Amino acid sequence: MVPTRNAPTDSLVDLLADLVAFPTESRTSNLELIDLYADRAAAAGAAVTVVPGEAGRANLHLRFGPDAPGGLLLSGHTDVVPAGSGWATDPYELTEVDGQLRARGSADMKGFLAAALVLMEATDVDALRAPVHLGLSYDEEIGCVGVHGLLDVLAAGGSCSPDVVVVGEPTSMRLCNAHAGKVGHRLDLVAAAGHSSRAGVEPSAIHEAADLAVLIHAVNERISGLKKDEDAELATWMRPLVAIGLLGAGTLISRFGLIDLIAVGYGTLTIGFIIVYVIPVLTLGVWKVHKGPGQ
Repeated sequence: MVPTRNAPTDSLVDLLADLVAFPTESRTSNLELIDLYADRAAAAGAAVTVVPGEAGRANLHLRFGPDAPGGLLLSGHTDVVPAGSGWATDPYELTEVDGQLRARGSADMKGFLAAALVLMEATDVDALRAPVHLGLSYDEEIGCVGVHGLLDVLAAGGSCSPDVVVVGEPTSMRLCNAHAGKVGHRLDLVAAAGHSSRAGVEPSAIHEAADLAVLIHAVNERISGLKKDEDAELATWMRPLVAIGLLGAGTLISRFGLIDLIAVGYGTLTIGFIIVYVIPVLTLGVWKVHKGPGQ
């Protein structure tokens, strides 16, 4: 790219203020934002394609420079998660606080959208030797469901085949070359069908699932409490490890038949009692007694 001037900070802040003022929460309309963005891009020399989506929502594809393969694609989404409560400022009004510009979506990811467009407005588009594409999608926050229509249009067009794709998700200003990823587990709890009048005495998969959820939460909170006693916080990544460990331990115990010896319907709760109370007393408690007070 060949910038003709520095991208003006004031213009960027003004555009960001306009973008965050649209309450484009997932599953709600983003058309006003798309119209504003498309009009400014067209004025800067972009080829504009609005891709209609579900009711009241749309994707947007912009191309600056030649209609040719290669080049760069800057990818972002227009939706934000619900603002919720607890804000000290209006979440849909850009506000400077301690040197930061705060609003719902200012980082994730309307700040990127504003910066990308202002940069292209400061670029001599006719001097580009390869295209710069901007792709804006909707409903990313609920599973990237909106982008599929945009991808279909780009694939059918054929000319949008960039050499590099940059996704403007916030990463604390560190370059990431892959998705952070996740691990998902599914646990099926099964009990024999029975009459609702016997719900209080017959085995219930729902009760077992509730006991398991309470157990995992209790263990997480207990570990977190111990960490706080040490003036440390329980790392977020440790919580799923606790859950996985409990599920693995429960599976091993069940294979040895111990759960069958416990009253039906309370196996999970009993195992939780052992893990949360008995084991800490027999390990940490004994160690503290042995260590003695004040040591």
